[in-house]
Amino acid sequence: MTLMCPQYVLGRDEQIYERPKESLPERWHLHPEVVSTPRDGPYGCIGKPLALLTLRNTLVRLVTMFDFEFAPGEDGTAFEGKAKDRFTMGYGDL
Repeated sequence: MTLMCPQYVLGRDEQIYERPKESLPERWHLHPEVVSTPRDGPYGCIGKPLALLTLRNTLVRLVTMFDFEFAPGEDGTAFEGKAKDRFTMGYGDL
């Protein structure tokens, strides 16, 4: 015996949901701060904080695992002196 209960019908049952025929996204989540909506724009991403945390952790691991220094004969002035200030920063030749 197979028992089926159509989700469409359940989702519109007034015994289960208040105002079942209205679109109320807030009824589906307990934490509205983790929901990304189209009004957040093309770069609104709920995974962005996790991605930034991963980048920070990766940078810290690289800096602590390796010794960084300028090439012989370099002191960093040419590197920083040729920087061009734009919307993003572009550095001179390394």
